[in-house]
Amino acid sequence: MDILQQLYDTVLERKDEKQEGSYTCYLFEQGLDKILKKCGEECSEVIIAAKNGKKEDTVGEISDLLYHLTVMMVNENIPLDDVRAELNRRHGKTGNLKTFHKVDHNTMTQTEKHALWAQEEQSAEMHGWDFSHIRGRVVEAPLPWDYKKKVLDFLKPQSVILDMGTGGGEFLLSLRHPFSQTSVTESWQPNFELCEKKLAPLGITVRKTEEDKPLPFEDNSFDLVLNRHDSYDVNEVRRVLKPGGYFITQQVGGSNDLRLRALLGNNKTAIPSFNLENELLRFKNAGFTVNFCDQAYVTDHYLDVGALVWYAKVLPWEFGNFTVESCLPQLDALDALCEKQGYIPSVQHRFMLIVRNRKPKE
Repeated sequence: MDILQQLYDTVLERKDEKQEGSYTCYLFEQGLDKILKKCGEECSEVIIAAKNGKKEDTVGEISDLLYHLTVMMVNENIPLDDVRAELNRRHGKTGNLKTFHKVDHNTMTQTEKHALWAQEEQSAEMHGWDFSHIRGRVVEAPLPWDYKKKVLDFLKPQSVILDMGTGGGEFLLSLRHPFSQTSVTESWQPNFELCEKKLAPLGITVRKTEEDKPLPFEDNSFDLVLNRHDSYDVNEVRRVLKPGGYFITQQVGGSNDLRLRALLGNNKTAIPSFNLENELLRFKNAGFTVNFCDQAYVTDHYLDVGALVWYAKVLPWEFGNFTVESCLPQLDALDALCEKQGYIPSVQHRFMLIVRNRKPKE
C-alpha cells in the first residue's frame, strides 16, 4: 500500500471513529468551509516556501497541503482511486495549454472606485487573525526566518504551552499539539468569544487578559510561551515560564508602515523605539538568555487600493480613525501609483526573539 493510500485510510478512520484531541476530527467537526480555508492557507505556504528556495521547507509544506486535501476528499466522499483514474486519463496528453481571460481593472471610473472602496470599508471585519478577505490581493515579502519552523524546533510532545494573543487559534491549531497541554490568551473581546466557542470545547484552556494586569496563570506553568504580534510584559512572561522554559515571539516593530500611516493621517501610534535592540536589552536585564534573534524590513505589495482600505479598517491600532471619506485624495494618489507600477508598497518592520528563562544559579 502506498503512503497516500495509508494517509487516506487513516483520515477516513478519523471521520468514522472520533478520537479525542485529534486535529483531523476537529476539521471534520468544523465542516467544509474550515477545511477549504486550511487548504487555501497551505497553498500559500507552499508558494512562500518555494519562493524562499528552501527544499526541506517546501517539502514540509507540500506534505501539509496533501494532508489537508486528503481531509477535503474524505469529507466530500471523493475516493483516492477517482483521482488516480483522472491522472491516468491525463497522462501523456499534450496540447492542453489553457487560455485564461484577462480583466482590465483600469476601465472603472474614479467614482466607481470610490464606491468600491466604501464597500470595502463597510465590510471590514475580522474574526481571529483571518486575513483571507485580501488573500491574493497582497503579495507578502518573505521574512528571513520561518516562525512556524522555529516553534516546531522547540515544541516537544510533552511540552505545556501558552499561545498569547492567539486570535482564533489559527496558527496554534496548525501545530497539532495535544489540546490538554495547551492554553491561550486573548484580550480583544470578539476574539475571546471566538476562542471560547472554537477552542474551549477541544479541551484548550482559554483565558481573557487585560492590559497592565498579570497573566491569569500560576508561576512556573509553561515549558514554552508563544507570542506572535501580541503585547507582553517581560516580567510576567518570566513568571509563568518554568525555569529553563522558552519564550518565542515575532513582533511588528515600531517602524511598521510609517509611510502609509502618515499618508492616511495617523502616525501617532508609531513607536520607533520598539525594536530588536531595545527588546534584547529588556530580556537580558530580566534574566533571560538569548537563543535566536533577527530583525527585518521587507516590502509587501498591495495590488489594489480596496485591499489596503480593508486592512487599514481592521487594524485601528495601526491606522487610527482612518476613513475612506477623509482620505480620498490620498487614496486617489495611491490608486494612480498602483496603476503606474502595479502595486502599492508597504514597508513592514518585523523582529523575532527566542529567549530562555535562566534556571536558578545559572
